[in-house]
Amino acid sequence: MAGLYSLFFIVPIFLAQSRWFVLRVTGYTILVAYFIYVFFLIGYFSYFGFVPEVYALGLASAGDLTGVLDHYFQQVFGFEEVALLVSFLVLLILLPKQKLQKKASFLLVLPLALLGVNVGQFGDPVSNQNFGNGTIIRRFGLPTFYYLSALEWRNLSSDYVAKETPFPGKLAQIIYPDANTSDQKEVDVSTEIKRVVLVQVESFDREVVDAELNGVAAMPFVSNLKSSSCREYGNFYTTKSLGGSSDAEFSVATGRLPSSKRQSIRHTDFSEIETLYDILSGKGVDSYFAHNNFIGFYGRNLAYSQFEKLDYKFLQPDETTSERQFALDTFNNALNTSDRLFYYFFNFQSHGPYKRYSDQTKEKFSLLNETNIDSDYIATMHDVDQTIAEMFSLQQTSFDAGESLFILTADHPSYLSTDDTELSRARIPMLVCHNSFSGQQVDTVASTVDLFPTILDAFNISGEDMVIGNSLLKNMPNVVLFPTGTVLYQQEDGALQTKVCGDICQGYFDYTDQSIRVLR
Repeated sequence: MAGLYSLFFIVPIFLAQSRWFVLRVTGYTILVAYFIYVFFLIGYFSYFGFVPEVYALGLASAGDLTGVLDHYFQQVFGFEEVALLVSFLVLLILLPKQKLQKKASFLLVLPLALLGVNVGQFGDPVSNQNFGNGTIIRRFGLPTFYYLSALEWRNLSSDYVAKETPFPGKLAQIIYPDANTSDQKEVDVSTEIKRVVLVQVESFDREVVDAELNGVAAMPFVSNLKSSSCREYGNFYTTKSLGGSSDAEFSVATGRLPSSKRQSIRHTDFSEIETLYDILSGKGVDSYFAHNNFIGFYGRNLAYSQFEKLDYKFLQPDETTSERQFALDTFNNALNTSDRLFYYFFNFQSHGPYKRYSDQTKEKFSLLNETNIDSDYIATMHDVDQTIAEMFSLQQTSFDAGESLFILTADHPSYLSTDDTELSRARIPMLVCHNSFSGQQVDTVASTVDLFPTILDAFNISGEDMVIGNSLLKNMPNVVLFPTGTVLYQQEDGALQTKVCGDICQGYFDYTDQSIRVLR
């Protein structure tokens, strides 16, 4: 990586020291653009975990790119950025004073040698898996960035990561081979469920639901709903892998674990999978998805164009509609269009640096201009709470009649108060709400793959032979399998236990990877 960077670094230096004015300007322009690009990569990648593709973002979302500056100064800005700025300043000072001799062109051999060693150790960066998902490779520089984006766009149909794999069975059988999967449902089956509403909140901590800031409740609506009408799963975990936030969407749509080899949403051939939306449509249930972020992030534009049975909408960068109004409008449209529906909403507002809360919230919590990130997070989550309250009110009558199931969860925690353990960084809130529930605490372990069977179960659609997870509406032993190969389960005394899973778990990942495309 350093070698490739050096290669592109030396060439503009030669140009900047040319006696020809045009070449000098060209050299300086390349150097300035290069440092801006690397500065962007350092902060953006470390925060989001990926670099967005050129074809996905386009010029229309330039605001998304410039908006990342807030993330630098609020949460990301560290020694790498300082070192980069100092290096750039020193370069600009030395460039006109120290003439790089033509004989020094032999220095080009050094970066090529370093790059050769890198390829020798890790293999071809275009196809190598040691770098995680393909977007990491885009940090090699602009040429590689553009090349891989174009290559990926051209190779959407190709070979698959794994060979055809049979259905591996329920995850619970890893630890509980004799577990009963036909326990009584917890929803009052005398009332038909006509609506399932799933709200997935960005960077959502379980602890913030009942938190206070300056004596004011952070999420009063959600807190009250939890204690009056929900089953709260205290041991619920995200199973995100290389796809980050989009892995939750992948698991909801497929009931499968996300791939540990490729970004699942981007690389899945959904024509090979009977998705949740296909199953629901076959039973007369309409599916809707709304996301408060640009469609190109994580390659969602590639995935959702394949969902023929899903009505999806994304808030575009050039739209002036607020995120809250967008959520209400899309939900209203679904309610007015369909009698039986599944509505899935992803809220992006609460993503860091948590500065998007309203002036009314700022006044309510008595926040001054000099706030810290923790108070900004709580204030932001208060605005999210109000959005959830307004969404809930739209289906209040249906909920009171027992015809609506309301599910509230997250893609991942905020990481503001988590430690470095896998369980702490994967634990997220999960509230399953129905008018027959009364603030029950559930200790059973569960994960995002359990949402697929839960939604089917709510509509009384059989899915035991097609899902690896367990319905949250039934009481039965369960396990969580993380992409790292670690299994989480409960011992007989209720204590949580983890262990590394061997070959028996590989089938679950192969089951996903048989539909994950890999570049030739």
